[in-house]
Amino acid sequence: MINEVKVMSDAKPKDGHMQRTSHDFSTNGLRGEHIKWICPDGVSFKVCKDDGDKHQIMFKGETITNGTITKMIHEDYLYISRDTVLPQGFEIIAKGIEH
Repeated sequence: MINEVKVMSDAKPKDGHMQRTSHDFSTNGLRGEHIKWICPDGVSFKVCKDDGDKHQIMFKGETITNGTITKMIHEDYLYISRDTVLPQGFEIIAKGIEH
């Protein structure tokens, strides 16, 4: 079991994608009841799941920013989705917490 996952989000969407800015990552193995998302201030994003032909938004109606706390999910094939271009890429940390 792990306590956090680090994900690199590119400054702009990956080639061939409209909003996907990261490679796949997994929250399987995270401990806790919730996930605290840590990223640079002023950045917002969504977490999506790549199910082959379908792409599902994991936290419907929630845009994630620095310090957002979501319910815990244990999923593979997750990625960061953003509709804004930034000057540079950045790291996102998904940290398992109890409350």
